[in-house]
Amino acid sequence: MTVEDINGNPYIFKMTDQTAILMYGVNYNLANFTSNFSQGKRVNIQLSKQTVTSISLATQLTGVITDINATTKQITVKSGSQNVSFTMAFAPSIELYGKPSATLSDLNIGDSVTLDLNPGQQDTILKITATSTKQYKVLLAYSTSRQITLQDAAGNNLVITLDTSVPIVAEGKVSPTFSDILADDYLKLSFKGNTITNAEIVSPVRGKVLAVDAGAGTLTVQDFAGLTKLVTIGANATVTGNGNAQTTLAAVQVGDRVQVVKNGDGNMNVKVATALQRTFVAYNGGTNTLSFTSTAGSDSYIMSPRVYLHKGTDSLAITGFAANDAVTVYLIDGRVIEMEK
Repeated sequence: MTVEDINGNPYIFKMTDQTAILMYGVNYNLANFTSNFSQGKRVNIQLSKQTVTSISLATQLTGVITDINATTKQITVKSGSQNVSFTMAFAPSIELYGKPSATLSDLNIGDSVTLDLNPGQQDTILKITATSTKQYKVLLAYSTSRQITLQDAAGNNLVITLDTSVPIVAEGKVSPTFSDILADDYLKLSFKGNTITNAEIVSPVRGKVLAVDAGAGTLTVQDFAGLTKLVTIGANATVTGNGNAQTTLAAVQVGDRVQVVKNGDGNMNVKVATALQRTFVAYNGGTNTLSFTSTAGSDSYIMSPRVYLHKGTDSLAITGFAANDAVTVYLIDGRVIEMEK
């Protein structure tokens, strides 16, 4: 038997009476092979050296969309080095995360997809499942139920349940677990259709600006662990200042507190913290809020799980703050990321 792989490379394999030949879940013998597996059919094979141990008609094709026309119902998918084109007599079902009634118009060139094919008529697509990646900000995470409240880039909230089978990864961590997912971190989720296949914890760099090089597009930041990090921001970065007003890297000052995180599109996002001079009142553990007073009145803010509490270079527990202490509070998205006594 001569076959060609997805990159167009030819191979010759041997078939025997012991080769398992499967079609529609039914076993066939070698004598019936040529009448059911005609030239041009896509197949899945298993090998032992150069001998085929199992062969079946392919029911799926995975690749990247290189051309699509929703009007003519035509799609071309690059699988390996080969472009495979289909003209669909009817619109197949589309499974795309966040689009319960997705159509061909929701798919784009460059999307990774899996095509479910009719085994008997492999030029007929029954279903298209799109692979996608989206990044969200974590608002809440409950270890008991494994439920996570997320916020997308447009400010819309959603709740997901992360199955125990979904791998969790995080840069710099060995075998991270669900408990490592904290509010104010970011979560990059990979989907195959509506199914979450991978969860990556994206922890921002938060800290004090030591140097700004707007020409080179870099920030030098001392993080809350005392480590100095040179962060390349890049030309397409988004920089926001107090009140989330758009600004530039050149406007960032030494001594500012910042949060730097890579967005889902690969571009960097820099947020400059709002600094407030306050008088500490109390901490409410039940609501995780800090209360303050100032000449303008009283206010309270939620404390970030990764908050940096300190006096000078000495880290403090929340119990190290007493009523009437003068403090500087740094806010990102209305949450306290740092409080200095």
